[in-house]
Amino acid sequence: MATIELSIAILAAPSQVWTYLADIRRRPEWMSGIDNLEAASESTRGVGAAFRMVSRGPFGIKLYDDFVCTKWDDDETLVMERRGSIKGKNAFYLVPIELGSRVQLKEELCMPLGLLGELVFHLLFRRHLRRTLSQDIWNLKALVEERQDKDGPVV
Repeated sequence: MATIELSIAILAAPSQVWTYLADIRRRPEWMSGIDNLEAASESTRGVGAAFRMVSRGPFGIKLYDDFVCTKWDDDETLVMERRGSIKGKNAFYLVPIELGSRVQLKEELCMPLGLLGELVFHLLFRRHLRRTLSQDIWNLKALVEERQDKDGPVV
């Protein structure tokens, strides 16, 4: 299993960061690799909420994924299970810190073709995905903190 873990501090309370994480339909606003995201279930919040996504991989490869929310703890944890050709999990964890929140992102991928798929991922795709996910959490930080500047500090 390929795993990428990243974290970033955001100058906003976990509840304010959660507002952006929990509105999964708005992910294309801050997740740069998403071309299209559609709800695939009646509910778009909570465990069981399902989505279909088209994203851009390295070398212009289009990736088609189905995601289902498997863990939802308000202001703390959001886990989406990937059920497309590449299986895995995308998890966000929010931890309160003195000046706001620490956002931890963990992406776990089970590549098709076993060991060969893992090798191809590490050689060709890992760096691209890490760079994309890093940009995404920086985009999230900018979006949340921009809103924070407009609304004023949390007391």
